[in-house]
Amino acid sequence: MREQALRYEALKTRRSVVLALVFLTCTASSIWTAVKCVTFAPRRLGVTGGALLASTSLLVVLQNLLLAQAVSSATARKGVQRPELHSHALFYARDANIVAHACDCCRARVTEGFRCGVCDFDCCLKCFAKKDPAGAEGGLRGDRGVRSVDSQPPTAFFVRALGLVRSEWPLFLLAFLCLFATTATQLALPNFQGTILDHVFERDAAAFRTQVLQLVVFSALSGAFGGARSLCFSLVGRRLSFVVRNSLLRAMLAQDAAFFDAAATGDLTSRLSYDVSSMLAPIQTLLSTVLQSGVLVLGALGACCLQSWQLTLLAATTLMPATWVTQRYARWSSTLNRHISAALGEGNAAATEALANIRLVHALSTEEVEAAKFEERTRRALACGVRDACGGALAGALNSYLDLATTCLILWYGGTLAMANEAAGQRGKGGSLTAGKLLTFQLYWGLFNSSFNSLQSMLSSFTRAAGSAQRVLTLLDSRPDICKKGGLTLDAPLGCAIQLEGVRFAYQMRPNTAVLDNLSLSIAPESVCALVGRSGGGKSTICHLLLRLYDPGLGRITLDGVDLRQLCLTWTHQQTGFVAQDTQLFAASIADNICYGCSGDVDAAEMMDAASKAFAHDFISAFPDGYETRCGERGVRLSGGQKQRIAIARALLRQPRLLLLDEATSALDAESEAAVQVALDALIAEGGRTVVLVAHRLSTVVNATQICVLADGCVAESGTHEQLLREAPGGPYARLVARQMAKAANEIEGGMAADD
Repeated sequence: MREQALRYEALKTRRSVVLALVFLTCTASSIWTAVKCVTFAPRRLGVTGGALLASTSLLVVLQNLLLAQAVSSATARKGVQRPELHSHALFYARDANIVAHACDCCRARVTEGFRCGVCDFDCCLKCFAKKDPAGAEGGLRGDRGVRSVDSQPPTAFFVRALGLVRSEWPLFLLAFLCLFATTATQLALPNFQGTILDHVFERDAAAFRTQVLQLVVFSALSGAFGGARSLCFSLVGRRLSFVVRNSLLRAMLAQDAAFFDAAATGDLTSRLSYDVSSMLAPIQTLLSTVLQSGVLVLGALGACCLQSWQLTLLAATTLMPATWVTQRYARWSSTLNRHISAALGEGNAAATEALANIRLVHALSTEEVEAAKFEERTRRALACGVRDACGGALAGALNSYLDLATTCLILWYGGTLAMANEAAGQRGKGGSLTAGKLLTFQLYWGLFNSSFNSLQSMLSSFTRAAGSAQRVLTLLDSRPDICKKGGLTLDAPLGCAIQLEGVRFAYQMRPNTAVLDNLSLSIAPESVCALVGRSGGGKSTICHLLLRLYDPGLGRITLDGVDLRQLCLTWTHQQTGFVAQDTQLFAASIADNICYGCSGDVDAAEMMDAASKAFAHDFISAFPDGYETRCGERGVRLSGGQKQRIAIARALLRQPRLLLLDEATSALDAESEAAVQVALDALIAEGGRTVVLVAHRLSTVVNATQICVLADGCVAESGTHEQLLREAPGGPYARLVARQMAKAANEIEGGMAADD
């Protein structure tokens, strides 16, 4: 594949030379044919002969397009189909063709790999060579594994995006009516301007005033209809943007936990911002511009032919060169802008990472290192921007020269005809060309040329819109395998008798490593079950399975004898409290974080009582703003112990029937841990709830009614603290206790304060 791609790169130069020669030859033939056509006397040719001769120039242009298409088709490179990796064909690329891109599978920088020709998908050689992409990052996946995306042409997604306007059809219909009304008035204006000039030369004051009045009326109508059209399309675009963004965020939030295990936050936020805007751009802007430009092109060209078919034929000879220049620059600029966006994206990622870890940056004095990373990426963007600016200036200059050449042809030949008619005394007779008609033609041709260029540049944007539409719509279509709505709700509150029967589970990102292997476990209602064992033994995984963030691959989990998969997940979560080892807080007030997830209004006294039980009330009250103190992003303004006590208060406030504590006291100092442990013991003593806790500290698990030691994905031992020490003195739990006792003997009494 690599050798084939390299040969293709070498042949691209030959293809470009062939296409350039074909283009120059056909352009010269078109100009020569047009000049010959307008210099022949039309009376000798007749109408049929004149039409056939005039069509020769058009046929030459068509021949050029067909030859270019034939050469491109014959030399086109076929991509590689990997449906399990990506829905579109992938093409090998390297160096300049894949600058500043990251692999969508492993997030590594890509300098050589495979790119999608439709959307912005990249894959490095290492990930492309993998036979099983199940553990690759990115992609669309659910709890049951990677989902394949139907391979559809970009137009299919674009048509679906256009289908969104059905909900706004009254505004859309009004926008279309205003668009056609605006176009009709714009097409009438040049005719009034040319006629006014003729009346000035003829000194016809009455006709002059009439035409000026009509010009004012049509100009006012054009402005009014244009404003209404812009308003309608803008309202449609903004309302659709509101609907799609909210629907997309809901779809993201509803995805399974396995989806986020492989997804990048930056990619998801990019879909919410850039991709939604790009997908809806044709509806809000491009569609309006394309339709208006298309109508203006046809109307202005017809008006030009009515004014003077000779001038139209001469002026049309510059269309093909201008089109070729615009297309070449648009294709080149699109690639450069993609590289610019990617380089700036990498720069923003580097800056965000540095700012998020600013304390570590300051501690190690690596400010210059981080600044250099950002500068290196932005310098690549600058280099591409300079090249784009130079190419844009060159393309603009060439198009300006072509426009100038067209103007010179029109004024030279048109002025010659007008002066000949003036000398022959045929002003305005039999459709002869006058100064006013020459001005009218010039205005119509300018309208045609600007609309044609606008139409040409806008059409290339539809491909990008289709690629963005695919990224948005495929996610909108994705339904989670674990649905939170629906299912059974029990009449009585959960008793929380938990049973794990032959459970096997492996994370999708590590499909060949079973975390739990045929694990069976029974937890009695209103009991305290402590899960202990080495790190990576599956303790936190059991908590995740009880929360049904994942479903087991084999076996089942029951609550009160009912399969967890049959219960309404929202109803189950309302009766569950969870404290994770990596405490997660929002950038809101402490009160908002404690009350997060509670339905309805929460009484302030209840909130403070929960904080007191978690031994958080004292340090919260010591803040100047008390419970209204802002936590900062991810709780950065609080210490680890403070954040964990707030999380415990949040769990206690819910008064849960099932309480899951995953290393709930890991960030606390010995004194605070003891105090919180007293609070947890008091809460447990109240009864009415089942507690499953994960801990490494002996003090946390010693009073549990059931201790389960996990090893090799199974329950190695189970019993109370005394039972395990008495019945298995040399077992795994006894060894863990011995290590804990030896460690405790070497610690400073009271421990180090986590809040200091």
